[in-house]
Formats: sequence, C-alpha cells, structure tokens
Amino acid sequence: MALRAASLLIVLVAVVAAAAVTARDQHQQASTLGRETEGWTVLKQAVGDVVNDQDDVEPEPYAYGQWVAFQLSYTGEGSLYIRNASLPWGKWYDYPDKDREVAAPNGQAIAPGSILYVAACGRENSPSGTEGTFEIWSSTSKVAHVYFDCPWSGSNKLEINRFSTQYLLDFNTAPSSGPIGIIPFAIYQK
Repeated sequence: MALRAASLLIVLVAVVAAAAVTARDQHQQASTLGRETEGWTVLKQAVGDVVNDQDDVEPEPYAYGQWVAFQLSYTGEGSLYIRNASLPWGKWYDYPDKDREVAAPNGQAIAPGSILYVAACGRENSPSGTEGTFEIWSSTSKVAHVYFDCPWSGSNKLEINRFSTQYLLDFNTAPSSGPIGIIPFAIYQK
C-alpha cells in the first residue's frame, strides 16, 4: 500500500513539473499582446484531473492581494465624517469589489448604528500594494487619524491616533505581512 501511494505521489509530482515547464515555455512564446493567463490555463488543464475541480481558482492579480477594509461603526449622537483621505499608493475601492474603483471617501458619513467601509488595495498588475491616510471628524473636531501601509513586500503598518477625549476607539491590530484584511473599528462617544 505504501509503495502504491509513493508511486502515485511520484506520478503527481512528474505531472505538475511537466505542466509547469509547458506553462513556462508557452508563456515565453506568447506575443507581448497575448494574455498572461495562458500558462496558468495550461497548468490547470494538465493538473485538473488530479486536484478534483479545485483548479478553478484564479490567483489574485498582483497587488489585489494587498488590501485593507476598515469596518467603521459608531455609537453616539450626530454623525462622524471621513476627511483628508489620501492614497500615495493603490486605489480606493467599493468593498468587497476590488474591481470597482471609487473616489476618496472624503465626506462620507458614519451614522450612529450604521457601518461604513473604507477600503483600499493595490492596483491590478502592479507590485506596489497600498498606503494611505484618512481622518475621522465630528462636525467640529478631529476624532482620529488613520495611517496604513500594506506593501507588496515588507511589513504592514497600521497607526490609529485618537485626537478627542470625547470618544473611545476600539480596533484590531494588523497582521505583520500579507493583506491587512478587515479591521473592525468601533467608535464610541463618551
């Protein structure tokens, strides 16, 4: 039984290696206007029967894998607002659709009892990740300043600073690498 399992494993490794070489060779032969996914398709076809239909998952395009989505909620009176949102790298998107780019969320309101997503990701096919800032304001004063950096390579950074003692902030920390992901961020008026 162990010999049969080892034989199957050797065959699987050989099929995957051959498919990878074929995909690499086809990719190198593709014209500059050709699709970059042809090699992936060949690899999927060659290995498809072995992985039992789990080959339908396409890899995320480059920096789309580097993303953050702040899930902002507020308990208090009046509304809070997003101001001074800026992205030196990446793009704002309509969470969860990374293909739907939106304008900076300046002016968007966080009404009491509601949730507002402020989301950013790297640009498709660009190994740059995303980096940005935004502020949360009441009608008269700054409540918090948020800075995030989710680079293509290197360590993530997330800094959230409170500017008003009238509010409490409750949020998760960021993982050290990979996508920052969803950051639940609750704001409570004292």
